[in-house]
Amino acid sequence: NDRALAKKISTAVDCKIFEHSDPLVLKKVLGDAQVAVASRFHAIVGALSQATPVIAYGWSHKYEELLSDFGHPQWAVQPGTDLSSAADGLWRDEDARSVLLERGADLREQNARMWAEVVQTLT
Repeated sequence: NDRALAKKISTAVDCKIFEHSDPLVLKKVLGDAQVAVASRFHAIVGALSQATPVIAYGWSHKYEELLSDFGHPQWAVQPGTDLSSAADGLWRDEDARSVLLERGADLREQNARMWAEVVQTLT
C-alpha cells in the first residue's frame, strides 16, 4: 500500500524508488545511499545505523523517538509536511553523518552494556 505514496515522494524530491525482497540487499542499498526516505521502521533503523540521513515518513511517535536517539528528531515528517522542504533541510545539514556516526557508536556501546548486564544477571 506504500507504492502510491512512494511515487508521490519520488516525484516531489526527484529520487529513485528501490525495492527488493532480500533484506540484506535493502540494508546495503540504505548504507550506500546519500540520503533515504522511508516509512517502515526497519528501513529507518537500517539507514540510521549506517549513518545514512533519512526522512522518516509516518504517524507513529516511535519514529521521532528513534530519530531523537540519533540526534535528528526533525527528520520525522507526517502527512501534510512539505517533503521538498524537509529534503532540502536534510541535504543542507553538513554535520548529519558525523552526528549519526557518533550517536550510533554511543547507542551500540549502551546496547553492549545492557546485554552484558542481562547475561550477568541470568548467569
